[in-house]
Amino acid sequence: MARLPLGPLVGKPAAPGLVDPEGALWPEVSQVVQHASADEVEQEIRAQLDRARSMGFQPTHLDSHMGTLFATPAFLERYIKVGMEAHIPVMFPGGHNTFLRAQFREQAKAQLMQAGKYTEGQQLPEPPVLAQTKAVGQMLWNAGLPVLDDLHNTSYDWQLPAGTPVTPENMRQMKTARYIEALHQMKPGLTMVIMHCTDPTEVFAKISDSGPSRQGDLEAMLDPALRAALQQEGIILTTWRELKTRRDKLEASK
Repeated sequence: MARLPLGPLVGKPAAPGLVDPEGALWPEVSQVVQHASADEVEQEIRAQLDRARSMGFQPTHLDSHMGTLFATPAFLERYIKVGMEAHIPVMFPGGHNTFLRAQFREQAKAQLMQAGKYTEGQQLPEPPVLAQTKAVGQMLWNAGLPVLDDLHNTSYDWQLPAGTPVTPENMRQMKTARYIEALHQMKPGLTMVIMHCTDPTEVFAKISDSGPSRQGDLEAMLDPALRAALQQEGIILTTWRELKTRRDKLEASK
């Protein structure tokens, strides 16, 4: 199945570093890092923002597909810059980052184990970006924008126990249990939990092999047990639009 060559909105002449040999955006984050400049990235962010507005949408927040804009300090700087200039909330974890720190530790452990360099109990390196998150979060807050305290982004990699059949029901049970466990571990503050909810059709497998995981997320989100856990933990569900409204009211009250 051929890949649809969707290129950058600014066009290839304006941002050749964003374009692969087929004329499409690069499929991998590492390829964007290798070929694109921060100027090209910023141009494309602004072009996509303008396109959304010209279609009649007022974006509630900025986000980064596949974490591309978090891949280098220069990309991240432009992402934050556009959000502050446009006064649009930016998906950026700028608080205690309890979940995020645990995620980075597990990733570092997995990499060391794969290389045969891990010893049980050894101190794991912490990515330098974590040392900067609070400063960036404070900068966003000072710009009048809401700021995330934490980010939970591990569910895409959750797997069923070895030997367990990959069925919608098994995925639902596993995903629901894992999400409830995360809710119990959640610290006070504003936490974003990323879910990849999809109702896969018969052609979805030709697009991605993530259909079972995504369906599991959808079924977990609809599971009454997850809603009961939210209520039990006193967790308030919100939206970026509501967060921005609350932040604006706080600024107006000063």
